Amino acid sequence: MKQNRIWILALGGIALLSLAAMLFLSMSQTQGDRVELYQNGVLLETLPLNKDVERRIVSDHGGYNVVRIQDGQVSFTEASCPDQVCVRHGPTKQTADPIVCLPNRLEVKVIYESDSGLDGVTS
Repeated sequence: MKQNRIWILALGGIALLSLAAMLFLSMSQTQGDRVELYQNGVLLETLPLNKDVERRIVSDHGGYNVVRIQDGQVSFTEASCPDQVCVRHGPTKQTADPIVCLPNRLEVKVIYESDSGLDGVTS
C-alpha cells in the first residue's frame, strides 16, 4: 500500500511539472511580424508576415519546398520530400513554432521585432 502511494505521488508530481511546462511555453509564444528562411543554416531571405507571398526554394540536391505567406501566417504548401511532415505542420504565426523540412534542410522561423527597444528581460 505504501509503494502505491509513492507511485501516485511521483506520477502526480510529473503531471504537475508537465502542466507547468506547457503553460510556460504557451505564454512565451508571441505573434511574429516577419519570416526568416534558412537553408543549411544560412539566411536566404526575410519576408514580412503581413504581405501575401509565395516562394519556391530548391535545395542543393534538387529537392524543393514551396513556402506561402497568406493571411498573416506562413506554411509549406508543397515539398518534394517523401514524408511531408513540413506540409502537414500547417500554417503558423507564432515565434515559438518553427517549420522545418529536414530532407531539404530548410527552416522557416517567425520573428517578432519590437519597435519599443525593450527585450524580454527588461520589458
